[in-house]
Amino acid sequence: MVTTSCARDRVPRKHGNGKIVICAVVVAALASIPHAYAQSSPPRLQVDVEISSSEIARNAALMATAAQVGNAAADLGLDALFGSPDGRRIGPALRRLGQLWLVSMPIASLAQGRAHDFGHVARGHELGIATDSIEILQWPWPIPIAQSAERGAGVATDYETLAIFGGGQQGSHVQQELLLDRIYSRDHANYFDWVLFAYTQLDAPVYAWWDLRQERLTDAAIEIATSPDFDGVSDRRAVLGDYGQFAISMTRIETSGYSDAARVRRYADSLRHAAWMNVLDYSLWAGVVRVADYVITGDRAAPIPVLKIGRTAFVPGAYATLSSDGPEKGVRLRIVTPRYLPHVEVRWIDTLSNRRLWGVGAGVRTRSNARLGPELRTDVWQRDGKGAGFRFEAGARGQFTVGTRPLETSFRIGYKSEGYLADAPRKAGPLASVGVAMRF
Repeated sequence: MVTTSCARDRVPRKHGNGKIVICAVVVAALASIPHAYAQSSPPRLQVDVEISSSEIARNAALMATAAQVGNAAADLGLDALFGSPDGRRIGPALRRLGQLWLVSMPIASLAQGRAHDFGHVARGHELGIATDSIEILQWPWPIPIAQSAERGAGVATDYETLAIFGGGQQGSHVQQELLLDRIYSRDHANYFDWVLFAYTQLDAPVYAWWDLRQERLTDAAIEIATSPDFDGVSDRRAVLGDYGQFAISMTRIETSGYSDAARVRRYADSLRHAAWMNVLDYSLWAGVVRVADYVITGDRAAPIPVLKIGRTAFVPGAYATLSSDGPEKGVRLRIVTPRYLPHVEVRWIDTLSNRRLWGVGAGVRTRSNARLGPELRTDVWQRDGKGAGFRFEAGARGQFTVGTRPLETSFRIGYKSEGYLADAPRKAGPLASVGVAMRF
């Protein structure tokens, strides 16, 4: 079933200066090491647990926490068996590199992959489509990349398939933002936080460049992927993946149900180019530098990297993802102060009704070294054919002592109007979340 259509041709823009920009971001990440932000000593381990009323946000947070605990347990267990690999000598450095490849990266791959899978599941649930199972197709050994597939069945319109196929990237994006908040709310970050963040940040480009490579987008593959003989959504993804099916859904909406192979390829080119936004993110390269520093020095926790202008410490970023309304891009900025972590985001979605929908998000989070402070989050965005949508949440975050152990708690409640947000259901309704963090 096709719900709407429009007639226009999109030609992807060229990105000839991409390599220059990437080099500039890498240089900035390296140059920021002397400006690392820290006002306290690092804990051995901090465990964050966050529960949200939003299914996609709740699952992304739980997968991040499970990975955090699992990697810490692996570190402690291997230290107990073989001793701690401290020091800058070649032997310990090689062991750290091996442990990173064979333990930490597989754990991160599984956690990020599950957040991605549960993003598909959450968007399907919103449309009344149940998932029967999630099958691991490739375990992350010896190559630390996991592959999986969700098995389910249901009938969806072409617009609804945008939400389902895009839900995986939305799950990864929500986990990405969650990790940035966790990392920059503290003065120090564990090396594994950066490993997991890299997996979430690179999810979009890896999928886009793999699903949409030219040798895969053959006329035969496009014909098979658009055949009415397929049984449900899962089988379609097996041929061209999330990004390929997203491009096909965009074409079918535009052409009233007809999937023209040349038009599919033009959309695919546009999505491939957009994925470079994720590679231009400052925190990605700063994290790569931090993980390399861990392998060389053995320091599992290090001060968070920031850029500075005068006394102002800030963290810029960029991303591209697949929204439920079309391809989404955004830029973000976090400002790191002793007590607070304010942030602002500007994003835009190119819809198939020939509109660019803009959205602005802002908020403030109290950092871990503050006793008590506000927790605020707000969004305003354009909606296709409707007035502006909004979201507002307010709460508090504070740190208390239980015995001799610090305990950080938070809560946030609010409301959103109907419309797309990556971390919330499409329907209008209340939102709520609670969190606990313990340091060991």
